[in-house]
Amino acid sequence: MTAAIVVTIIVVALTVVVLALYLLKIAVTLTRALSALRTLNQTLTAIPAKAEPAGPVLQALNSDLGDARGLLEDLVARKPQAAPHGSGPALKPPGAGNIG
Repeated sequence: MTAAIVVTIIVVALTVVVLALYLLKIAVTLTRALSALRTLNQTLTAIPAKAEPAGPVLQALNSDLGDARGLLEDLVARKPQAAPHGSGPALKPPGAGNIG
């Protein structure tokens, strides 16, 4: 065997080893991505089940807020009207009349 053949075989072997390591790294990365996607899928399928009970709660809250609005509107309707501007006691600015 000549030196050229030996060098060629070594280069080919190293190339195969490097490609094998590269493919293993890709396989590990894809496995991690698959695991993350499984977790995401489980989380996304759990969201609708957790969101369903919000409907009746929101309806009850809306009803309570409607009752509170009605009470506040009644309170505003019964509130006595404020005195017209200028009919109350005159206010003096600070320090007015304190000369002496």
